[in-house]
Amino acid sequence: MSSIPPATPLRHLRKTLKIIIVSVFALLLVLALMLSWLVFTESGTRQLFSTLARYQVLSYQSLQGSISDGLTIEALQINTETAEISITELSLLADWSELLYSKVLINELSAHNVTIQLTGDNTDTAEAEDLKLDFLDDRLVFIPLK
Repeated sequence: MSSIPPATPLRHLRKTLKIIIVSVFALLLVLALMLSWLVFTESGTRQLFSTLARYQVLSYQSLQGSISDGLTIEALQINTETAEISITELSLLADWSELLYSKVLINELSAHNVTIQLTGDNTDTAEAEDLKLDFLDDRLVFIPLK
């Protein structure tokens, strides 16, 4: 007959920590897989746009492609508190590698028609500034307005 030693508080703590570490790792893995699906697949990109459409942030028609490989959207409408933006036949290919540094490099951007309608109290055009663009190395760089 073998005797089982009683569980010590240290063993119980180690077991609990091991379960917590494995659970956190599994959660991070699932989040990384979900983010990869959203960014790298067309179905994931459609799901992302559908979710944003549910919250009335934007509406779109005929989305093709993925965020990572380039998007083509027949019609896109974005509604904010200060503007309504309508874009037809949008094609976008961007380099997202510097997103952590608050930069997105747009390699290709084309649209058939872009309409921006200011709404609310911010319709005073006397205070509006022009969008400043800087061209470097055949890339379009947007300089944020202050």
